[in-house]
Amino acid sequence: NSFNEEHLELMQAIADQAGIAIYNAQLYDSLQAAHRRYHELFEDSIDPVWITDFNGSILEANRQSECMSGHEASSLNTHTASDMLNLAPDWLDEHRSALEAGGEISQEALLFSHRGSPVPVEVHIRKVDTGAVPTLQWILRDLSARKALDALRDDLMAMIYHDLRSPLSNIISSLDM
Repeated sequence: NSFNEEHLELMQAIADQAGIAIYNAQLYDSLQAAHRRYHELFEDSIDPVWITDFNGSILEANRQSECMSGHEASSLNTHTASDMLNLAPDWLDEHRSALEAGGEISQEALLFSHRGSPVPVEVHIRKVDTGAVPTLQWILRDLSARKALDALRDDLMAMIYHDLRSPLSNIISSLDM
């Protein structure tokens, strides 16, 4: 009987602390795994993704943003989304209430790349709570291929219209004579 009740309480407190330390280590590991998954999803997205404040200043940009815009991530942070997309300076303010209410805004715009050639994009913007400061997530979808297909379709329709109109014009003029 060399151990008394105080020793038992001390051992219980040490065991409780060890249990808490193990639990915290498990939480830390799961947090790190979630952070890695987020980073992989963000960086490996096939679409450019920007995280901005409500003024449109770019806080974060993924790798695809760098590729499409031609800017490095460090220089993207010096621009605003409105400047990069050639939107009116007060465009974001006009949609602020809808975004703060949790809505999503979609807009077609031109992304002016560092190379100088504009890229047609469809922009989807929504509010994201990342902590104390609310931010906006901008997802840009490249519309170059769709715009090229639309131009081909319009050209095809113009050719078909012309080819059908010419014989009909000949028939009508022959009937008039």
